[in-house]
Amino acid sequence: MRNLPLYILTIFAVDVGILFLLYALSRRRTQNAVGPIADALDKLSEGKSAQVDLKGDLQGIGRQITETSALIEQKDAARANWIRGVSHDIRTPLSMILGYADGIAQDEEAPDDARARARIIRAQGLRIKDLVTDLNTASLLDYAAQPLNLEHVRLSKLLRTVIAAHMNAQLDDAHPVDLHVDERAADATVLGDERLLTRVVENALANARLHNEAGCRIRVSLALLNREANCAVICIADDGAGVTRDELAALEARLARSRTARSAAGSYGEEHGLGLALADRIVRAHGGSLSLESEPAHGFTVKLMLPITEPKAGSAT
Repeated sequence: MRNLPLYILTIFAVDVGILFLLYALSRRRTQNAVGPIADALDKLSEGKSAQVDLKGDLQGIGRQITETSALIEQKDAARANWIRGVSHDIRTPLSMILGYADGIAQDEEAPDDARARARIIRAQGLRIKDLVTDLNTASLLDYAAQPLNLEHVRLSKLLRTVIAAHMNAQLDDAHPVDLHVDERAADATVLGDERLLTRVVENALANARLHNEAGCRIRVSLALLNREANCAVICIADDGAGVTRDELAALEARLARSRTARSAAGSYGEEHGLGLALADRIVRAHGGSLSLESEPAHGFTVKLMLPITEPKAGSAT
């Protein structure tokens, strides 16, 4: 009887130990089962395929995640194929429309109203062409159908090429473009995809033209961000209508949402955000950043910051 309290305490301690052991084993079993599910959900949120092979009570959940992943892949592939197909089918008739419209606009014997309408058709056709190109590029980025073709790209040469194409396409009548390259940035080189970086600058120029139909002057500049010369800054600024602070904040919010979106093609929205969403994604893919500045009646500025690198001998383009 004197040892009874000790016996009870010992039994209680043993029971507590057994319960703790069962709890630890159950928690470990749950973690082992939930871990693959959490990893699979993370992959799905990043747009990657996921396959979960579980046993026991969670086998059905694992099978549903695997089936959902396969269904998402099928839908994504269908959307990518549809975008590429539409882009290909539109290109030929659109080229014919642009060609005929350009011919009428330059025909001095055509009536003035017909030439004016032809110029409108050509401007809207070029806008459609830009939209198709952006959607196709976004689709390639989303599904890694065309990985970044990295090479050493000299930014000053790239800017001159884009602006020359702008002038050759006779887009500078109402929107003349000036280029200023700082002496320290003349040889600035980035490791990137020249085709995609060209698209970024083209989108910024198209954005200025689109939102200043009455005309504006566009200034493109290239400089180094700081004395360490480890970052180049490309500014595409116009002296057009600009936007209000609220509109600028709304645009920056749309770009912020597009940065967390899984799909570049699905992040397209309204107004200024259309081509800039893709430009922002391309710049970030190169380790850089995009920022915006604007005031009403004081124009709109797009700043592209890109890390520069030392080119290998004979490798700069």
